[in-house]
Amino acid sequence: MILSLGLAAQTTTNSPYSRVGIGDMDGPVFSRNFAMGRMSIGLSSRDNINPYNPASMADITWTKFEAAVLSKNYWYQSGEQSQAGNKTHFNNLALGFPITKWWGASFGLLPLSHVGYDYQSSGMTDSEVSYNNIFRGSGGINRVFLSQGIKIKKLKVGMNLSYLFGLMEYEEVVDFGGNDNFLNTASVKSVETSDMYFDFGAQYSIDLTKKWNMNLGLIYVPQQGLASNESTFDFTYRNSSGLARIIDTVSISEEESFSIILPAKYGLGVLFNKSERLKIGLDMEFEQWSVSNYNTFEGLRDVLMIKVGGERTSKEKKYKIRLGARYSTMAININDQLLDEVAASVGMTIPFRSKDKLTFAELNVAAEFGQRGRDEDQMLLEKFINVQIGLTLSNKWFIKRKYD
Repeated sequence: MILSLGLAAQTTTNSPYSRVGIGDMDGPVFSRNFAMGRMSIGLSSRDNINPYNPASMADITWTKFEAAVLSKNYWYQSGEQSQAGNKTHFNNLALGFPITKWWGASFGLLPLSHVGYDYQSSGMTDSEVSYNNIFRGSGGINRVFLSQGIKIKKLKVGMNLSYLFGLMEYEEVVDFGGNDNFLNTASVKSVETSDMYFDFGAQYSIDLTKKWNMNLGLIYVPQQGLASNESTFDFTYRNSSGLARIIDTVSISEEESFSIILPAKYGLGVLFNKSERLKIGLDMEFEQWSVSNYNTFEGLRDVLMIKVGGERTSKEKKYKIRLGARYSTMAININDQLLDEVAASVGMTIPFRSKDKLTFAELNVAAEFGQRGRDEDQMLLEKFINVQIGLTLSNKWFIKRKYD
């Protein structure tokens, strides 16, 4: 019998790796970036909202609304054990708009991290009594952001001001099945977070030839603390008629305050642009997860990420094709072994323009194929296919009438 306490937090992933740290991290990557290997630092916001580098908002010329859903499909392999899973959820919602010719802004809602797992392992006591270790988790951290960028000739600078909030819940159980000689034990932990968060970006444009120009991008996220409250409930129970009957409370604590350390992040990007028809870019990022103090187990590693991507616009501007790839080391540390993640992506944009040419929409479809971890030394190999479908609506707001 498996104990289930009905974790209340929403589950938007299904990966055992999300047990580590604050879960699976999602940068503010929208549909266009997603299809280009998540390459974002050098991209401007002329064609889409890009809060990954807030400086890009200075280039926005149309009012834009963006929304997307993401379907995550997983296949796990560890030794002779295997499992498959799927989670589909809302991914992002944002509105971007120009304030002046040199100042643009956007605001919206998107996830920062996801926690979601449900797995078990078996064990044996010294007296050769079998039991199951059960691990469950759900929830994550969400992000409401306000992004602003200003332009001074060819230099753009920007800042994201965000409010982070969320609930993460964890359950660990030692269950002896129907053996009445042993008490089963369970530990339930709930962590609620709420705090402000900020990061910065810059871009600089360089003309190379009449057709080619280069965009250099920088992002910087300082190390920050995330105010949190933790509640725990530890107890013993017995299985009775298929239900868990609590026998005794071992310990209980409510709303103990602490701070989750979120690491500093540094990023450099370069984008080559040919007449707005061809874009090719590269990002390199570094995150100092080794300073984290939350769910570290054997300690976390610093993370290095490399992303490459490109976009080709058809001559008739009827559609756009995007390709990308990314590689990163993983923050998780198991037996001091280095684990990594690799993925390739492809996507397409189909535009729809109104007759007055003041309103148009874009349907963005992207797929990402990859894997992380490895199936050896009692570790886990996770293969995944992520599909994102997004909609972008663009309109010319605040246009003065020429005729009554």
